[in-house]
Amino acid sequence: MKVVILAFEGYGPWDDEVQTAEQVGAEVEIVNYDQLRRRPPHCDVLINSWGYPIPGDLLSQMAGCSLLIGYGTGTDYVDVDLAARLGIQVANTPGLNVEDVATHTLALLLACVRKIVDYDTALRSGPFHSAAGRDCRRLQGKTLGVLAFGRIPRRLRELVRPFAMRVLACDPYVPALDMRALDVESVELEELLHSAEILSVHTPATAETRGLLTEERLRLLPRGAIVLITGRGSVYDPDALARLLHEGHLMAAGLDVFPQEPLPHDHPLMSAPRAILTPHCAGDSMEAIAAYHRAGA
Repeated sequence: MKVVILAFEGYGPWDDEVQTAEQVGAEVEIVNYDQLRRRPPHCDVLINSWGYPIPGDLLSQMAGCSLLIGYGTGTDYVDVDLAARLGIQVANTPGLNVEDVATHTLALLLACVRKIVDYDTALRSGPFHSAAGRDCRRLQGKTLGVLAFGRIPRRLRELVRPFAMRVLACDPYVPALDMRALDVESVELEELLHSAEILSVHTPATAETRGLLTEERLRLLPRGAIVLITGRGSVYDPDALARLLHEGHLMAAGLDVFPQEPLPHDHPLMSAPRAILTPHCAGDSMEAIAAYHRAGA
């Protein structure tokens, strides 16, 4: 048996996976993405540590592979149907970073409403007392709209409870009674967008959610709204979001995911005012990475 670990820089060491594989007599090889593309491995198991895209041509060349393990919840990095036809089972490690993504979302929210980045920039380049963030807002009494209501947004709901916010959620797969038990109102998408002073998006990458947040829908948000996206980047139109920030329709945006990753340096979001961008790292922490290793092993 051979196990290949597709390593993401910063996620090592791979002691748990290597030791477990060696205990059952497996050979282990650690490669980076460039090496994988140049020379598709002959292996029984491939561990994809960061959701690197595995296109169909590469998948078809992985002779003998029967199991593909991806760290995290999503499986959108691979054509699952093609993998099944090739006899490759696709597995993931859901739920290991719920606390991390929910906390990161809250951090983006607080940075947006308190203008943390604006204040930091102003202090470093100008007078100590700055008016850069004088239009900061309180969270108390604001309406938080949540798009999708799985484990991460449920944890976020608990994290924002001390702020006494009204919380709405749109998720056709979650019964209204389940939401009500957590003091959350179930609404349709249009009502969510019309009402949300803060929109937090947690949708998975599916055909149903791809391109869901068009410019037309984003413009339904109240003027001065804040948009947070820490689910999957395929749900929104980044050019439209950048325009709404430049126009001042949106107060701010906190984004951890993008339709194209890495985000091109010349993309309008890079220069959009009041956009706080992080590099798809919401699920990372020392604890989460250790949990990924244990789950993969």
